[in-house]
Amino acid sequence: MVARVALHNMRQDRDEPIRTFGARLAGQAGVCKFTIKCSLDTCGCEVNYTEAIVRDALIRGVADPDIQLDLLSHKKQDMSLEDVLQFVEAKEAGKRSAFRLLDTHTRLTPHQTWSTPQAAGTRGINVFLLKSTKKDYAHTAVRRAMVNVP
Repeated sequence: MVARVALHNMRQDRDEPIRTFGARLAGQAGVCKFTIKCSLDTCGCEVNYTEAIVRDALIRGVADPDIQLDLLSHKKQDMSLEDVLQFVEAKEAGKRSAFRLLDTHTRLTPHQTWSTPQAAGTRGINVFLLKSTKKDYAHTAVRRAMVNVP
């Protein structure tokens, strides 16, 4: 029972790839032994439903709320574990690529603050930059990117 509670409380670490998180979940689920006996008197087979539990725990534990929302609102609600992993991998890769693209096209100077969208040097991307006015944080900026899809 403790192993099952631990499984359901697992969350993806901030920079952890989804496959690594899935492997951690699968390892924990292996301890739990998610099997049930078939209800037919003549069958008596053991039915393993570990993959469905791991898929649900993975969806619940995704670190990025935007990716989780995209996953929950996806039109195909009966995805397999592999489908979910591929979907999240694609979203994570897209976010990393967008961040790298924005990072190479935007440079901050000390004390620079943008309160309105500024062109980032590429089509379809706007960048909002928030800057602290304290000298201690002169080289720190919080960047939030909004990618506009044509």
